[in-house]
Amino acid sequence: MTTRRQASCLIIRADADAHMGTGHVMRCLALAQAWLQQGGKVFFVGRIESRKLIQRLEEEGCQIVNLLQVQGEQEEIGMLADLSTKQRIFDGSGWFALDGYQFSSDYQRQVKNIGLPLLVIDDYAHLSEYHADLLLNQNVNSGQLQYCLLAETQSLFGSRFLLLRDEFAGMHKQQKKVIRTLATNILVTMGGADPVNATGRVICALKCMNLSDLHVKIIVGPANPQQKELEAMICNADFQGELLGPVDNMAPLMEWADMAITAGGTTCWELAYLGIPCLVFVLADNQLGVADQMEKAGAGMNCGLAQHLQEDRFAESVKELCADKESRSTMSRAGQRLVDGLGARRVVSRMLSPSIHFRKVTLGDCQLVFDWANDTVVRQASFHEKEINWEEHRNWFQGKLIQEDCLFWVICCADMEIGQVRFEVDQNQAVISISLSREKREKGLGSRVIAAACHKLFAERAVYEVIAYIRQDNGRSIRSFLKAGFAHVRDEQCHGVDALVMNCPAGAEVW
Repeated sequence: MTTRRQASCLIIRADADAHMGTGHVMRCLALAQAWLQQGGKVFFVGRIESRKLIQRLEEEGCQIVNLLQVQGEQEEIGMLADLSTKQRIFDGSGWFALDGYQFSSDYQRQVKNIGLPLLVIDDYAHLSEYHADLLLNQNVNSGQLQYCLLAETQSLFGSRFLLLRDEFAGMHKQQKKVIRTLATNILVTMGGADPVNATGRVICALKCMNLSDLHVKIIVGPANPQQKELEAMICNADFQGELLGPVDNMAPLMEWADMAITAGGTTCWELAYLGIPCLVFVLADNQLGVADQMEKAGAGMNCGLAQHLQEDRFAESVKELCADKESRSTMSRAGQRLVDGLGARRVVSRMLSPSIHFRKVTLGDCQLVFDWANDTVVRQASFHEKEINWEEHRNWFQGKLIQEDCLFWVICCADMEIGQVRFEVDQNQAVISISLSREKREKGLGSRVIAAACHKLFAERAVYEVIAYIRQDNGRSIRSFLKAGFAHVRDEQCHGVDALVMNCPAGAEVW
């Protein structure tokens, strides 16, 4: 079993203001909750304008270092360094986490150079380089993005790593959402700031429906400056309108709703987890992908840019969905398939496990790879069981070093060299070959190494599929590949031996 360290100090750098909203801080709260449950300590460092939000973080057990009066990047970096130094005196270790599109490659590099491992949370691969020990992109399409990563960076891609707060993850997802014949309870939530006043536009559209049996609950985020205007708008509405200020626990409101009208942020994944059909608007560029993914997954309807909302057409779409039980049922089931609620725990587990990274094989590794390849267990799992001759190995090895379509890496874990992985690339497809040293087998590392290697390959090459050929009598290897996200495609003979052919497409959700 893989040894894990106890959580110590997690320093989260994220902002929340009227311009960028509260989404970065709120999804990091899920990470903080999972970290605190492991007995650690959490600091939120950032420009956080809302007193209500600060109070929420403090009630969760987090400490706040507000940067509202801090000017300049270097002063910020200095504060992070001082904080990490003080914590390491007491705790001995810790982590940094960055969540925000304003953190450049150079900013990441400076934070990483402070000396603690770094988690970077990203959504759309907008930087030329990422300097991190762990890169998290929790969106469904993350595996299809082209990232430029350091050799030691592990990537956590897909909705299996979605940061879902305790108020959601603690609910009974096994119970399917009850879908009523006619949807009359509508939740409107446009994020913590709503800079384009999408909430007001939606209210105007709902008023066009002239339906008195609608009950609409409207969430006004802590950084939304439009509350008085919105109150006036619902006073003369035909529907039953209820304006709610910042809400500490969104889950009961979402469960109440028959459907939701929302911005394309983290809230979409929360709604999906609870099986709430939703209509998704885009309020910022980083929400384009989420809205598109929700529609492609069948969990929601992409309504496009909020600025382009046409009230009469949107009102008609809402009315049609309210009456279409079958479509709402399909959305509900699709959403619950996307998210299982364990993402934050998985991320913290990776942070507390020994790190895995890869380096390119060099000529000096010839003997090392030879010894691994001739290990008895490795030979028994191979399609050629005969012991390898040194001269044959040396010629083969030297050929692989200069082969352009061969990616050949040594696997490193906790500063130890623990095995090798090789990808033979043919156009948009790659075949994987992997082995671990005798000391690292049966330690729970196999699936993690396979998944990490595939993610690194997908990030570096335009490869859409990885293929594995495995002996049918090699049950341990088959289980590791299944856990790493591979699927059994077919059976065939390889060099006269019965084999399973397994594949993992780019973007597949892995361990």
